[in-house]
Formats: sequence, C-alpha cells, structure tokens
Amino acid sequence: MVIKRWLLTLIACACVVGSLTTFKVLQIQQAIAYAESFPEPSATVEAVKPVSRMLQHRIETIGEVITPQTIELRNELEGRVVAVNFDSGQKVKAGQVLLRQDTSEERAQLAALRAKSKLAKAKLERTKRLAEQNTASADRLDNDRSEYLVILAEIEALQTRIERKTLVAPFDATVGLHELAVGELLSANTHITTLVGAQDYVWVDFKVPYRSTDQFAERKVWVEFTDGRQTHAEVIAKETLLSEFSRTQKYRARLPGVLPANTPLRVFVPLGEPTSELYVPSSAVLQDGMGHYVYKLEGEQAQNQYRAVRQPVTLIRSEQELAVISAGADLNEAHLIAANGAFKLQEQLLVFVSERETGKGANQL
Repeated sequence: MVIKRWLLTLIACACVVGSLTTFKVLQIQQAIAYAESFPEPSATVEAVKPVSRMLQHRIETIGEVITPQTIELRNELEGRVVAVNFDSGQKVKAGQVLLRQDTSEERAQLAALRAKSKLAKAKLERTKRLAEQNTASADRLDNDRSEYLVILAEIEALQTRIERKTLVAPFDATVGLHELAVGELLSANTHITTLVGAQDYVWVDFKVPYRSTDQFAERKVWVEFTDGRQTHAEVIAKETLLSEFSRTQKYRARLPGVLPANTPLRVFVPLGEPTSELYVPSSAVLQDGMGHYVYKLEGEQAQNQYRAVRQPVTLIRSEQELAVISAGADLNEAHLIAANGAFKLQEQLLVFVSERETGKGANQL
C-alpha cells in the first residue's frame, strides 16, 4: 500500500516536471522564432576607395621673420635736440639727416682752436727759419712742431664730436615710431627710433630637430602665412652649431615680400624622397587605445551587402577633410572602406553602402 502511494507520487511529479519542461521549450521556441523574425543588425555608411598619390614627407616647425636691415637708432653723445627731420612711418634715403643735437659749444671751441692753430703754425714757421740760420735749437723746433700737431689733433677730434651729434640714415629705410621734440635733452645712448631697410624680401629663421637634419637635403621649404596662403622660401644658410638646449639646428630661408620683423610663420620642411601613400577622407580614420584604423568593407558589390573588417593603419597626416595613411599590402586602391558613418561600425557588422565617393581632393595635401 505504501509502495503504491510512493509510485503514484513519483508519477505525479514526473507529469508536472514534464508539463513544465514542455511549456518552457515551447516558450523558448516561440522567442527564437520571434527574434528570427527581426532583420540582422546593420548600418548604412558612405564608402570610398583609397587614392594612391606620391607624398613628400615633412615636418612642421615655427619660423620667425627677420628683416635683413634693421637697426635701433641711438645717439652717441649727450645733447639737446635742435632739429628732428623725420616723422613716424616716413621713408628716408641713405645719408638723409634725421636728427641734430646742439653743437654751439663745440663750434665755439672749434673756432678758438683754429685761431690757436694759426698762431702755432706761424710760430713753427718762424722757428724753422731760425733753425736754418742756426739761431734756434732743435729742441725748440720739436716743441713748436709738437704743439702745432696737438692743436690739429684737437681740431679733428672736435669736428668728429660735432659730426657725431648729427644722425643720418645709413641706408634706405622706413622709420619707426618716435616721441622726440625739439629742445629735449637726450642722454647718451638714448633710443631714437627703429630703421627697417627697404628690401623686397625678408629672412625666415626656423629650427629642425637634429635627428631630421640628415634627411633635409632640399634647398626650399614651404611657408604658410597667417591667412593660409603658402609659398616657397629658398634656404640660404644654416647655423654651424646645434642649440645647446634643444639640440636643433637653425636654418635661414629667403622669402620674397615684406613682413614685419618677428612675425611667426608655419614652416614645412621636406624630408627624404617622396613615397606612395593612400589618401582617404578624414572621417574614415578612427582611433582607440590600440591606435588608428579604418573599416574595410568586404562582400558582394552586386548585392550591396558588406561586412565591416577592422584594418589597422598608420596616420601620416590629417588636414581639413583628407587624411594620409599607410597600411602596407593590407590596404590598396582596390579596397572599399567606410567613410562618413564609419564610427557606427564594429567588427563583422552587416553594412549597406548608400553612396560611393571618389578620392577627390587628394592633391590638396
């Protein structure tokens, strides 16, 4: 009787478990069927084929404009200003008198010395005649001659002092700003103004890291102005020593045109020989902790269905809408890569291409 009860209990439990299992299996099958009724996750992107172009590798550095003829005009001697013959911003010619200081005291001294020199000369001539008649000693003749020569030297020194109180333009130039006024008393070595030569070119000084100097064999560099324009500048000289602190070598290039001194410019220095690289839209190049990469699209072109395959690349340069990359033999012009919308992709995701771009603008870099 007891055995029969246990047997009925086991049969009841088995029926319950079987019913639950059957119910659950049917529920799972319905869920799978429901999930399979949805389409596979996918993304739609624009695509492009890389364009191969020859690329001149280069480095970017900052250059500084140096004007070939620039001086700070200063007075050598103390004195009062009696004439200012230039205005701020004026163009002046070489030899043009710019400023005069008061020389009235020096001129009075000069007149006295000239009168004194006439007396000393007459005295010397008289002593010479007496010496020829053996009525004057040789010592007296030497003393009179020495006295006359000393006076002549003092006259020359005073004339030089007067000339040094007149400032003239050493070359054709444009005058900088000044705040001078007639009657102003200037101490020695006072800054008067700045003179900038009238050349139609400037120098651009820039520095190249020592590790790159052996690859820099070109005699020209690219210079970019603040408005984005670019032009060539001819390299004319280089510093013989490396910088003690930065281990860079300074170069000087000649740039046609007129620019203010100390103007900063972007300088692009070509390195080595040009190489063939791939140009792609900047939107195609992505980056994560493992580096830069693009998504190659592999699949059937006729069906417009592709799979995204991650392809590591080396980013060489990126400017505006184009990027230059290198990926060796794993990527070439025959491959199709994701461009706009590439950020939505992941490995092996189904991809549809809405539009195919060309590699237009590849020559902009």
